[in-house]
Amino acid sequence: MAATIDAQLVEAVEKGRTVDVRRLIDAGANPDARKQMTMGALVVTGKRLVRIKVRSNLFREDDFEEKFEEVVEAKSDTVDCESALTRAILHGHVDCVAALLELGAKVDGPADWKFGNVGPETTAWSSDSWEKERWSGTVSFPSPLCLAVGRGGKVQWWNGDIVVSPDNSGKVPSSPRGGRVALNSPTKMDDIRIMLKLSPRLEIVQLLLSHGASVTATELSAAKTFPDLRILRIVEGHVSKNGLKSPPSAAFSQRVPRPLQPVNSSSSLSATTLNSSRTSSDNVIPYMRRVDSLAGFTSSVRAEQTSTSGADSPGTLLGSSFLQDSKLLLNGPDPQQRISALEKELLISQRDNANLINQISTLKQEQSALMSRITALEGLNTHLIARNSDLEEENAALRIWNGQQSKPPVALKQMLFVVADFDPRNPDELQLRVGNEVFVNLAFTDGWASGLNTTSHASGLFPLSHLAPEAPSRGPDVDAAIPPTNARLESLALGVSSTVAMKSRLFNDVAGPPSLFHTPSEARTLGSQATKTATSPAGVMSLNTLG
Repeated sequence: MAATIDAQLVEAVEKGRTVDVRRLIDAGANPDARKQMTMGALVVTGKRLVRIKVRSNLFREDDFEEKFEEVVEAKSDTVDCESALTRAILHGHVDCVAALLELGAKVDGPADWKFGNVGPETTAWSSDSWEKERWSGTVSFPSPLCLAVGRGGKVQWWNGDIVVSPDNSGKVPSSPRGGRVALNSPTKMDDIRIMLKLSPRLEIVQLLLSHGASVTATELSAAKTFPDLRILRIVEGHVSKNGLKSPPSAAFSQRVPRPLQPVNSSSSLSATTLNSSRTSSDNVIPYMRRVDSLAGFTSSVRAEQTSTSGADSPGTLLGSSFLQDSKLLLNGPDPQQRISALEKELLISQRDNANLINQISTLKQEQSALMSRITALEGLNTHLIARNSDLEEENAALRIWNGQQSKPPVALKQMLFVVADFDPRNPDELQLRVGNEVFVNLAFTDGWASGLNTTSHASGLFPLSHLAPEAPSRGPDVDAAIPPTNARLESLALGVSSTVAMKSRLFNDVAGPPSLFHTPSEARTLGSQATKTATSPAGVMSLNTLG
């Protein structure tokens, strides 16, 4: 509820509705409510290995490939932007400024806000860009009074660059209108900020001063650089009545530099330097701010004293000497400053080193995954080469099957002997070992045959080049050349149907492995006849006549 009514208050201020401003604050809205802006985008957070189908196949497994794809997540970040008083000053709504101040809005303190950044139009943010660049920059003014005068502001960009604000045209970047602004993957500059032209108004300056706005050297210097002398007179009149206030950081006025002590040894120097470095980085920055803020005041005092007492008056010399000594103290070869600078450089180097280590670790993981992938692809390639050979044979056989004329198998019906080993490559092929006796049933014109191995009692297809009419005179010869094996064509396309038809017509025993004989006695009779036929050259059908 509080967040909603605060957002309504900011919207009422932007529209200049003073009545709504008072009503909402009376209803519980915070007079110091700030606009909220949420930046959302898709961010690449890493990579993962995925398997993607690249081709669908009809007769074999589909083809897949593995590749790395980016892991994308939706991220968002919400920050506080301009306060209601800041928006009223930016838009020049005098009545809204008066209502806010009367109802308790803070009149002092910095006026600052962030504005978003544009991202890629077609891709996601990188993780590094999201962490560093999602907020394009920060606009800041030392106080609402400086903002009302339109001087003393700056814009610090995400990369550390600083420019003066307002720019030469008098404009400052502000967030889009609304109490709650949501930026979802913005790609245009107009989506993330509105350039408002500051038009300082005397009434707003008077309201801020009358409600207790502090005037320090910073505000006085800002008023002096503004062309409208009426604003300068109002500010100077306030200073003459209430005095010039000190900035919130008063450490410089409370700390008196100690004189340097003589150093007797390197160890004492190291100890002194170490102790000083613990606070140097915290103290130097306030000193610089203090010196810069006093610069304007000292210059104004020196100018007034010069006009009244002359250029060599004690006050003029004192102010000039004080400023020069302060600058020398901070810019001189102070070991504390040098150590502070080195510490900052060390932190930057450590951060960069950590980023490089993370990148190396990621690259090693990707390299390991790629090596595993290469090994898998090499194995797959070997398998595909063998499979391609089989597919070529099947393709040739299918072409014959689909229209080419082929000679039918010849019923050889002879007992031959294995003279060379053969290992089957397909389920319908028969294993052969030297010395086995094989009853050859059908012989195909591609050099293959079907029959029964009487040694193993298994039937199937085998190359005729591994058989001979006569048994080998000795055991397997390891040095003997392996007979060539023709590619299966007719045997592949016609062998199955012919063999099945022949078996179904000639043999009825289908119990267990296919058998070529009705009874054991018939097998012995056929075997003896085949042996006799093999010994008679006149009774053997020449294997060369099959073609």
